[in-house]
Amino acid sequence: MQLTDIKFFSVKVGDIFSLALIALYLIDVRSYKVNRLYSRLVLAFTVCMGLSVVSLKYTDLYVIAGSDSILKNPGILSLSRYVQYIGCVFFALYVSRLQRFQRPHQLLGLLSAIDMWMLIWCGFFLLCWMATYAGVETPFTYADHRLRGGYVEGGPFGLFVCFYFLVRYATLGWSWPWAILLGGLLVASQAKAAVAFLIIGFMASTWYSASASKALKRLTIAPVVIAMAVIIGNATFGLGDRLLGYWNDYSDIESAIAARSDDQSLVMGRIAAMYIAPNMFADHPMIGVGFGNYSLARNNPTYRGPLPPVNEWDLSGLGGLVNFALESGIVGLVLFFWPFTLFYLSASKPARYMIALFMLAMVFGVQLYFQYIWLALAIATSLPLAAWNRRIRSARHANVALPPRAVTSANIRPRRHQP
Repeated sequence: MQLTDIKFFSVKVGDIFSLALIALYLIDVRSYKVNRLYSRLVLAFTVCMGLSVVSLKYTDLYVIAGSDSILKNPGILSLSRYVQYIGCVFFALYVSRLQRFQRPHQLLGLLSAIDMWMLIWCGFFLLCWMATYAGVETPFTYADHRLRGGYVEGGPFGLFVCFYFLVRYATLGWSWPWAILLGGLLVASQAKAAVAFLIIGFMASTWYSASASKALKRLTIAPVVIAMAVIIGNATFGLGDRLLGYWNDYSDIESAIAARSDDQSLVMGRIAAMYIAPNMFADHPMIGVGFGNYSLARNNPTYRGPLPPVNEWDLSGLGGLVNFALESGIVGLVLFFWPFTLFYLSASKPARYMIALFMLAMVFGVQLYFQYIWLALAIATSLPLAAWNRRIRSARHANVALPPRAVTSANIRPRRHQP
C-alpha cells in the first residue's frame, strides 16, 4: 500500500521509507548477493544524477514561490528524486530477497498475507467513499463523491488498484471478491485510464501465459472486450466527451486559455504538459533538464508559450517514461532500458510479463518513483530464468533425470558471512 499524498513534516512517508531501505542496505551490505539488474539500475540512476548536476548549468529553473519544502529547491530536488529512485530499487531488492528465501508454501503464505491486508485497506477506502453519501467526509475522498485513497486524485489511485489486481491475478489467481471490490473502486475513483490499463494488462497476461498460437486465438476477443469497455466507460464516466474535451483544449490551447485562464485542469497537469513537454525535450534532448526539474523548468516562457506561469507545484501527468525522458534525455533513457533489456532477454515468460506490466504502468501515467510498481520487478527477479525452464522441459520430454536445480525460491538459502 502506497499513500503518496501522506506526509510527515512535509516529507512523504514513501521517501522516509526509501531512506530507511538505503540505510539498512549500507549497514548490512556484505550479506547481500545482488541481482545484476539492481546493480545496473543503481549505476544507471547514479550516472543520470551526475548528468542532472551538469544540466543545472544549462537549464533555466524557476523556483516556486512559497514552496512547502526545502526539498523542492534546485539541486536538492534532483538529489531527492535520486534517493527516491534508489529507494525503489532497494525496495524491489528486499522483496525479491525475501521471496527467494522462502519455501513454496511459505512464499504463498507471505503473498496471501499481503493480499489480505490489501483487501482490508481497499475495502476501507470503498467504505469511506460510501460514507460520503451519508454526509461523512474523510481525507480519502474529494470533489463530488470521488475516491482518491491516499493519492492527490482518483486517477492515480485507480491505476494503483488495477496494477495490484493484475499482479495478484498473475501470482495468486482469480478472485471474485477482489474483482467485485475492484469494480466498486473504479466506479468510486472514476479512473478512466485505469480501465484501459486493466484491459491491456489482461491482454498481455494472456499473451505471456500461453503459447504464441493460443495467445493469438485468445486475443481475437480483444476488439469485443475493448468495445464493451468503451461503451461501459462512456456510460459511466462520459469517457468520449472527456477525451474530446481534452483534444479540443490541446488543439486550440490559446482560445481555451482565454476563456478559462483560472482552470487548473487546463493550465496545469496533463493538457499543459502535452504542450510544454515537446518544447522542453527539444531544448534539452540529450541529458534533459535534470532529475525532478520538470516542475521548476515548466514556467520557462520558451516552453509554456501561451500558457500562464503557475505558482503551484505542477507535475506532467504523462507517466514515468515521459517524465524520465524529459528529465534525463536520450542518454538517460538508454541507460534506463539497458538493465531491463538484458534481464528481459534471459527471463522466463512470467518474469517478462512482470517487466511488461512495470513498463505499461508508466505508459499509463504512473511515476517511476512510485514504489508499488517495483513489486512487479521484485517478483520477476525471484522467478527462475527461461534457460532453466527449457532444461526442465527438455529433460521431461526425454524422460531423463532433471538437471541440477537452478536457483529458485524453493532451494535458495541465505548465505552466511564467513569471518
